[in-house]
Amino acid sequence: MVKKEDYKKIFKKEDLKGPIVKKIMRRISIPIALFLAKYTRITPNQVTFFTTILSFIAGYFFYLGEYKFLIIGALIFLLRFTLDYVDGSLARAKNMASDYGHWLDNASDELGKFIVFLTFSLGVYNVTGNPWAILLGFISFSGYILNSLTYNMFWRFFPFAEKVVETEKGKRKFLKQLFFIDPLITILISLAAFTNQIYLFLLITSVYSWIFVIGQFVVLSMKIIKHEKKK
Repeated sequence: MVKKEDYKKIFKKEDLKGPIVKKIMRRISIPIALFLAKYTRITPNQVTFFTTILSFIAGYFFYLGEYKFLIIGALIFLLRFTLDYVDGSLARAKNMASDYGHWLDNASDELGKFIVFLTFSLGVYNVTGNPWAILLGFISFSGYILNSLTYNMFWRFFPFAEKVVETEKGKRKFLKQLFFIDPLITILISLAAFTNQIYLFLLITSVYSWIFVIGQFVVLSMKIIKHEKKK
């Protein structure tokens, strides 16, 4: 049984204010991380490299496009999603947290999303011959990347960013479940694969990702302007 103090040591404070899925996955990852810390020599970075390999394997099955392969790809991607929380929990359990590990984890996440959007698009094209799937995949991923870039630049250039983000998360307890970030994207990817609705997924995310980009840009711009006026 995992002790309460172990949870407190490993559980990230940021996850407490994050989406529900994030809290659930963190709780699932902790027993796995503690087992790996106690009985193996596996390092957090090794787990991260393994999640990257899983992204390529899942992508291969998504690329094949047929329903039976989509199911296999979705199961592998869900395993990758779980292990994505394990590496961070393991780093804290082994006191091996590092800037390189944090960078590697984020790079692996971005690569994983790129692989999914690319192979989803190519998979639909392989099965249906519909070239629009490739365009929709590009639009969806570009929206995701621009959203990530805007958010990260806000954190980089403005010292008050952390306070603003935490305040907004506290105010928008329901809306934060719909942020176009990893937990929601993974749920949508899994649902699309399990229901064989990849084209619908690409269509929805191509629109929603850009709505979120515009909304986030407007909100952050307002916060920046408000802060500048106080100076």
